[in-house]
Amino acid sequence: MKFKILLIFLALILLVNFARAEDVKIDLISQEPAIITPGNYFALTFEAENTDLENITDIVFELKPGSELTVEGNEIKKFGVLQPGIPVILTYRLRVNSDATTGYKDLELEYDNGDSDSENFNVFVNAVETNLILKDVKQEDFIPGNKGKLTINLQNQASYKLKDVKVILDLRTVPFAPSGDAAEKTIAVMNGYGSEALDFELIALPDAEAGVYKIPITIIYFDEFSRPYNKTNMISIIINAYPFLDSSVETSELVQNMKSKVTVKFVNRGLTGIKFLNVKLLESTQYNILSADNYYVGDVSIDDYQSVDFDLFSLESGNINLPMMISYKDANNKDYISTLNLNAKVYNQNEAKQMGLVQSGNYSYIIFVIISIVIIILIYRKYRRRK
Repeated sequence: MKFKILLIFLALILLVNFARAEDVKIDLISQEPAIITPGNYFALTFEAENTDLENITDIVFELKPGSELTVEGNEIKKFGVLQPGIPVILTYRLRVNSDATTGYKDLELEYDNGDSDSENFNVFVNAVETNLILKDVKQEDFIPGNKGKLTINLQNQASYKLKDVKVILDLRTVPFAPSGDAAEKTIAVMNGYGSEALDFELIALPDAEAGVYKIPITIIYFDEFSRPYNKTNMISIIINAYPFLDSSVETSELVQNMKSKVTVKFVNRGLTGIKFLNVKLLESTQYNILSADNYYVGDVSIDDYQSVDFDLFSLESGNINLPMMISYKDANNKDYISTLNLNAKVYNQNEAKQMGLVQSGNYSYIIFVIISIVIIILIYRKYRRRK
């Protein structure tokens, strides 16, 4: 009978005095600084509270970080008594490894008074990684009124995923319009260090002029930690329009064996402006060049023209060839050089007289007679005065 009473008494003592580790509540109450970066230190403060009605004795707390974190100092903290309802403060100083990546890092806070248990926590390390970049832009040949493809290549340079990547082209101020597709594309997920290409079908407006156009591009996305990003870039698209310079002999007043003039006309019939036009008339056995053989004309606007005059001494009549070398640039500064062969009419003396290009022989004779009479009269008057 006494033995049974003793066993009951010992059992009651154990029930009253033994509080288990699972009766400890632990909270992470502060992190300093708020942003944790690789290679730097930070402090974590925990609050541990005995939720039982009895004291917890000889309890030990040990913080166990993951591979990318290190506890500086003593990671083990001991308490002889943890009274009910009276929390204790646990502060740890940690260092983030210099090669740590962005993301949540796990920590385990283990406590033991003969009956061990633990709580798991995490902290966010911001490695300040450059994540999404606009790697390059490729385009097909855009010609006014025609369609083309614009390809935008994106690259995720971070180790973590990116989500809901939305790319928006702002076409409000440029002569482009979407062709079938919208000017907005979305990528659901980009893996760490992954890349993606987005194709936009565009049409260059029919009245667009050749040149380089800057287009604002907005990229909106989230990383795998739900942090939002909003970036604006500027890309360039080139509209090409091939120049068409028409040349012809506008007027020909060329007369055989005389100094006379020929006018060459240059008309821009293309869809792009022409710049720095230079014209050089080449030597020939059919004529001698009496004026300058090289002329800088300059710009020729779309649907406009410029003319150049050359003074020649034609050595033969009939149709002659005028070989010319011309050079110019288009609106995108692409160089063009070509050789022309234009035909010009050279009139003989009789044809020139009939067309009024030269004075007739009778008319010249009359002028000669008049001049002779005037000279004779002047000589006669001078003679009489002396007499």
